[in-house]
Amino acid sequence: MPDARTPPARPLPPPGPAAAARTGPATATQALAEGLAERLTRWAEDLGASAADAALAGRAGRALSLATSEGHVCLDLDELAEPGRDGAAWRRALLASGTVGTPEDPGARPLVLDEDGRLYLHRDHALERRLAEALARRAFAPPLVTAAAPAAHDLSTAPLSTAPDWQAVAAAMALRNRLTVVSGGPGTGKTTAVVRLLGLLLTREPDARIALAAPTGKAAARMAEALRQRAHTLPPAIREKLPRQASTLHRLLGLRPAGRGGPGGPRPSTVAPLSVDLLVIDEASMLDLALAARVLDALPPDARLVLLGDQDQLAAVESGAVFAELSADPRLSPAGRAALAAACGLAPQALQPPGARAPGVLRDCVVWFDRNHRFAADSPIGRLARQIRVGDAVGALDSLGVRLLGPAPDVRPAEPVAAGPGPAAPTGDRLGAASAGSGPAGAAHAATADPARQALHWRDDDGPSLAPVHLAELAQGFAPYLGAVRAALRPASDAGAAALDAEALLRAFDQRRVLCALRVGPRGATALDRWLDARARAALVPRGTAFARDAADGRGAPAGDDGMAGAWYPGRPVMVLRNDPLLGLFNGDIGIAWPMARPADAARQAAAGDAPADEGPPAYAVWFADPEAGVRAVPTVRLPEHTGAWALTIHQSQGSEFDAVDVVLPPGPHRVLTRELLYTAVTRARHAVRLFGSAEAVDRAVQSPTRRRSGLRARLQAWARAHGHGG
Repeated sequence: MPDARTPPARPLPPPGPAAAARTGPATATQALAEGLAERLTRWAEDLGASAADAALAGRAGRALSLATSEGHVCLDLDELAEPGRDGAAWRRALLASGTVGTPEDPGARPLVLDEDGRLYLHRDHALERRLAEALARRAFAPPLVTAAAPAAHDLSTAPLSTAPDWQAVAAAMALRNRLTVVSGGPGTGKTTAVVRLLGLLLTREPDARIALAAPTGKAAARMAEALRQRAHTLPPAIREKLPRQASTLHRLLGLRPAGRGGPGGPRPSTVAPLSVDLLVIDEASMLDLALAARVLDALPPDARLVLLGDQDQLAAVESGAVFAELSADPRLSPAGRAALAAACGLAPQALQPPGARAPGVLRDCVVWFDRNHRFAADSPIGRLARQIRVGDAVGALDSLGVRLLGPAPDVRPAEPVAAGPGPAAPTGDRLGAASAGSGPAGAAHAATADPARQALHWRDDDGPSLAPVHLAELAQGFAPYLGAVRAALRPASDAGAAALDAEALLRAFDQRRVLCALRVGPRGATALDRWLDARARAALVPRGTAFARDAADGRGAPAGDDGMAGAWYPGRPVMVLRNDPLLGLFNGDIGIAWPMARPADAARQAAAGDAPADEGPPAYAVWFADPEAGVRAVPTVRLPEHTGAWALTIHQSQGSEFDAVDVVLPPGPHRVLTRELLYTAVTRARHAVRLFGSAEAVDRAVQSPTRRRSGLRARLQAWARAHGHGG
């Protein structure tokens, strides 16, 4: 067996012809996996491993690289083993290659194989171990507050009540703990619980240092705004002490977002300690393994950490599903239940949390909120969200207006679903009907009409690109916004233009959004955004009606870009893609473009498509919402990296909400279709959801929960057992 010296530093080779032949058309993910495989094979050979063991190391590296690209932290060795070859033989061969270490002796080897057969990249193994230990030390530390009386005065609404107020329970828990995890869907009161916690903490510790943060700038801004809106419930003296702003985690920790270059150099591997007594992180489901580990590294030992999120939403883009793993088990210990009940003025037996989704060890640290204050549980959107969350595909399809008829060779199509907003479908277009033998388990689908389902609309569309009539519906959905833009462009009198009400335009645009499961392709956000952008530009510059005309007859297709993508025009919506703290702009911020012409001429010039003589086209600024001033303008020449915002990916919509959403699913059983993706899309809407896709796509999504492999839960359990905490 080779010794444990460092593998020789050799440049990462590009995939050669052999690799291309193995993988077919190269993708970046496949190329990276093949490159790692070739490098590991050569390292093992240079270290004296046999050809067979070196080849196994390469194969393991390729599989692990592909797994991490899909969000997994590790790979189970059993998934690599060939029929007839046991896992022990695989383990011996990998360790003999010299490129795979063990937790006790990882050395400088690129891979680590633990005792339970989990194979990691060296970096991810170190991060997971560090994160698990930091979390366990917080979870099992003695309570910071032991007396219940101070909390009971502020939290109880009905002493010895039998109906628990879980927001109060969460606030009391966070006051006691160094780690608290609060999971709930949009509108379930997570922000209200934080306001109550801040009131309790600042009453007890007036000089407490509090930081608010989120993974993205958009989420941070929404968090700060939500807290400001609810702070009126606190006494004035306490309100004055509340933090005014929330930060991105990267900025708080002094990290540069992954993939961003610049004069600051690469991201540091360590972070400076934070001077805080309480850190509240919103949208914590977006935390990946590396970022979560760095947060824990930076926190003082006695600081409180509160993680807010929704375990049913999409997980982080990078590896790991930290929040979902931590929030899986809300059970309380007898001592914890008694203490929290006393703090909230409840009888102990009243605190009965729901059953765990998976075994966990974080007793007395997790609270679930399931009462939605945005829409009722029996509302169409609430019902659909619940059906998706629990994996009820039949119920979800029924809520959308699809009746499963079972296998049938001859199914008479039902009448189309009422189209709702937008042009009526042609008589011959059976939006809800599907041919016999299609769908899950060979079921046929038929549409049903139900006036009670006015908030949900399904459009059966499984083509490579959306059908013209459905493209028309997407365009028509923005008709009210375009009307608002035209009204703002209309001169108020012969003497000048109407004053721009940017806040009103931003509100009008936030009424609806197109959300796509994919970014690329004819049904992706990029193509649909360009198509909608071209229609809007034709409608607004000059005073044409092409947008309305195309929306009515469905002409055009996403591939029909007019070559003007990115051109500025009045009302063009854009989304920031890169944080710029100096400008106060963050990834996900959305603004509206408007010409910076002379006030008396701005509307007339923009509406006519003219510019003053000898001055060229008008300069533009983009108006963004501002927590202090209401709105503010940033010249386009100063904007950081940005893109159009007519259509977003579902990932990009996290942390946002709109009156209505149009959800565009990919054709067929695409691998991106997951329960979490569909749930996230549906819960962005306050009032209405219109879904474009096949019943098969919906069925596939609802029945495909995301399961990311990691060893975090097992490491927490092992730490608890080793330190006498059971688990």
